Amino acid sequence: MDLSNISTEDLKAMRSGDLSKVSTDGLKAMQAYHAAQAPSQPPAQQRGTGSAIMDGINAVTTGLNRGVVRLAGLPADTVANVVDLLKIAPGVAYTEITGKAAPDFLQPMNRENVGLTGDWLLKQARKTSPGRAIVDPKIGRAHV
Repeated sequence: MDLSNISTEDLKAMRSGDLSKVSTDGLKAMQAYHAAQAPSQPPAQQRGTGSAIMDGINAVTTGLNRGVVRLAGLPADTVANVVDLLKIAPGVAYTEITGKAAPDFLQPMNRENVGLTGDWLLKQARKTSPGRAIVDPKIGRAHV
């Protein structure tokens, strides 16, 4: 920091931590220094269409589409939940006896890897262009 633009009284006041005694010119010099040192932030990307109504419709539609896909996976999710619940007792017993974390086969299943669950169906839908358009529409499309 170039201190030549700041008076000795201002420097003493800054050192003591009492900024109420720093002159206006001293404060301006400090502000200019900090503004020059601050990293430049890239401009925030605008999300959505810019229209609150269209963005709201998009959010509701996307939510409904994901809900329907997850509803289709409800039977498989139910079975996976029951299996995970049945793993709790042996997993807790193993941890209590050994003091170690339960082995992988006693851990809850990752639903993206269990066929026909809601997460698996969403993962499959995201692999195709029409599926992505339904469950994850692009936000901030260019308007022509």
